[in-house]
Amino acid sequence: MNEFEITIRSAYIQGILGVLGALIGAAVVIFSLRSTAKNTVKQIKIDKIAESKRDQYIDLTDTYTQFLVSSLLLKHKKQDSDNHQPDIEWDTHLSKYIRLIGCINKVNLITTSSIRLELYELEKVLITYQTPVSNHFFNNFPLDSSKTLEQKVFDFAKLLRNDLSIESHQSLEAKLSQLRLKHKL
Repeated sequence: MNEFEITIRSAYIQGILGVLGALIGAAVVIFSLRSTAKNTVKQIKIDKIAESKRDQYIDLTDTYTQFLVSSLLLKHKKQDSDNHQPDIEWDTHLSKYIRLIGCINKVNLITTSSIRLELYELEKVLITYQTPVSNHFFNNFPLDSSKTLEQKVFDFAKLLRNDLSIESHQSLEAKLSQLRLKHKL
């Protein structure tokens, strides 16, 4: 073999190895792009779920507040037998109650099992609260205090903040609970 043939073979081997290196590099780039795309899509889904949770939790809190205010402002049913007009106050209150139950169901769809369990307990307390409100409105029965419901909602709100990874301090939470109890008495 002469020098020329050795140079040609060397160039040929170098060319094959260059093409092979380029193919390996291209495969690594494709794998890296694909992996990045999957991770990006996964992160977008996680962010959307977190945003949806936040929005549903805020809506639940707002709906609960509207329901509670509505139940506190609900007046006695008028005893006038001549007055056959539909009672707008009761209709408004009932629509807020139905909306609150709907919000509870929405939160049940997007949350963890432990929160769903607490939400179920909250819903039981809510129904227990709503029954005397209905009796108060329709039959003029005495209205029970909403302390139990409010405390349950306050505890549930702490759980939701924890689920959203919102930082809270135990000592401040304890002080808030004490302040709430002090103002209830």
